[in-house]
Amino acid sequence: MSDRFRAVLNELGYGKEYTLYSFRHTITIDIYINLIKSGLTEREAIFKLIEMTGHKIEFALRKYLRDIGAIVPKSFDSWTILNF
Repeated sequence: MSDRFRAVLNELGYGKEYTLYSFRHTITIDIYINLIKSGLTEREAIFKLIEMTGHKIEFALRKYLRDIGAIVPKSFDSWTILNF
């Protein structure tokens, strides 16, 4: 599969920095965002993705999603009283 994927990327003009693994990250982020936009809660989306990604536990999938930038912590700026 990697050879086929590389051939497609070469044909499209993409460099070596694009890999099958990075494509997997991109698709996972896209699916997660679309599940949330479709009205699922974060937890419902996580459980849908568990089936797709092969993660065994919710904690591991949440960590993976944070690591690849799909889940971004909420801002706590409104909690502060300091103005700079």
